[in-house]
Amino acid sequence: MAHIDDWAGLVAYLQAHHRGVQTFPGDRLRFGYDHEGVEHAIGAQVLLSATRAPWISFATKLCPVEQFRTRSALVANVDLPIGGLAIAGDHAVLRQSLPLRGLAEADLEHALRALVTFAAQLRAVAVAEDVDIDTPYAYLFA
Repeated sequence: MAHIDDWAGLVAYLQAHHRGVQTFPGDRLRFGYDHEGVEHAIGAQVLLSATRAPWISFATKLCPVEQFRTRSALVANVDLPIGGLAIAGDHAVLRQSLPLRGLAEADLEHALRALVTFAAQLRAVAVAEDVDIDTPYAYLFA
């Protein structure tokens, strides 16, 4: 099983397997992840743990922050099946962080697929006009 061990390895892997990889200063990047015929924009950046071990944080936009109930998101983060909800600039995002050293390529792909699948479900709820109390995560959106 192939592994990714550093930023350069992650960039090389993403360039080989995904579209439109753009790198930016400060160990940040953006790329397109194709899932079920839909391309999802994903941003990523390196984070350092308290022990200085590198982690990679992936994020995908959900909706403009005006449509998002931030207090409800704090509560929801406890029960999400993957990732965490956050605010990045003027958008609500779904994030997932993974340790960068020794990251199995299969585990990376699994996490990315789960991230975009769940984000697509949340986006559908965010734009739905007919939601009720039983609609999962409807309480997150105004």
